[in-house]
Amino acid sequence: MEVKVYASKKMLVLVGAVCMLIAVVCCYFGFGVRIADATHSKDYEYYSAEVKDVYEHDHEDSDGDKYYTYSALLELQLNRTTVAFETGDIFDREPENGERIPVMCKDKGDAEYDYYVAKQDWMTKAYVPYDRSYESYVFAALFCMAFGLMVFGFMLPAGKAQGSFLGIGLLLIGIGGIYLAFAAKVFGALLLVIFGAVGVLVLHRTFFVSKEKQQEMVEQNQYEKLLVVRDVLYQDANGTETVVFAMIGSEAQDMEYFSYDTVQSGRFLVGSRCSADSRKLMGCSERRQIGQYDTINVSVLPVEEFKELSAVAKKTFEIINALYEKKTGNPFV
Repeated sequence: MEVKVYASKKMLVLVGAVCMLIAVVCCYFGFGVRIADATHSKDYEYYSAEVKDVYEHDHEDSDGDKYYTYSALLELQLNRTTVAFETGDIFDREPENGERIPVMCKDKGDAEYDYYVAKQDWMTKAYVPYDRSYESYVFAALFCMAFGLMVFGFMLPAGKAQGSFLGIGLLLIGIGGIYLAFAAKVFGALLLVIFGAVGVLVLHRTFFVSKEKQQEMVEQNQYEKLLVVRDVLYQDANGTETVVFAMIGSEAQDMEYFSYDTVQSGRFLVGSRCSADSRKLMGCSERRQIGQYDTINVSVLPVEEFKELSAVAKKTFEIINALYEKKTGNPFV
């Protein structure tokens, strides 16, 4: 694996060290504070309080959009005494009247109580303060650790050490996405699994693929270009289909058009994607007009030169296309 870096080693060391320091701090809040809260909860008793009333609080974000949080009036029985208190502005959903909310209480004597609204932590199984948010800190720790590892990897010469740092860094980002999705129910974070998959691929190539094969794969990837089928014309005279491919550039724009005659009906569909070696495509010199497209005739190439995209690549394009089309109203490519 070859990585070009345009930054001084001092700068990389500084950035990597800062990332690792932030990761340690986030680990403290994600795990250390969590364990401390779980230990602290052992001094309290569990009660189930009833929601008697709900109060809405409106807020405005930096974009001027409004959002709402809620506080509640809770009532519970403590030593045969009815106690009512209003919570802080801690709920991001509206509790329902009559709903039961966990509350942890400690008797301080002289009819005084210390209590907090609680939730059960999935990791420690303890009832911790409701407004605690450990998962974002754990994700931040994984992300900063991953970025730090990749920065240190950029400083190393090409080889197994560099591949290990980069691969593990990317893998940690994917693991962080899975953690955030299932621990905090932020399912959009599952998109980060793509980075994890790339990390696994980097680690596989680092430890199980020879240097010669890696160089061959780098050269192949360098010339492998994305093609999109723009049109398919059926010719009744000889029973062939003429497919018009568009080579996609770095800005998702058509760079060049190619036409290909095939007798495999239905092999290529309008809008489908594949890849091919640009050296072989551009090696053909005959040009012809197919409909509105000025194309290079690549019919001399075997059909195997047009390779299907991997399942991961297909899914990635589906996600990108859905997001882009939602935003612009047009398909990505």
